[in-house]
Amino acid sequence: MKKVELSIDQEQHYRLIKRIANQPTAILTAAVKLDCLSRTIYRLRNKYWQQGKAAFVHGNTNHSPANKLPPALTRKFISGL
Repeated sequence: MKKVELSIDQEQHYRLIKRIANQPTAILTAAVKLDCLSRTIYRLRNKYWQQGKAAFVHGNTNHSPANKLPPALTRKFISGL
């Protein structure tokens, strides 16, 4: 299994959802702790059951911005100053 690294916030969400995954009565408590709706907790729990820890990684992780300049162009601008 591939090792998954999470940010501090993602790790907090992961640990809380992992703890309440099999306790339906804890859904509202988790919603209050994460400051979100209970529907979001159900979605996170279902993603956790399907994907495990990888479900908590943000979709844009390891992607560069679309408007990022190529390194060669950046060096050209800096050397021109």
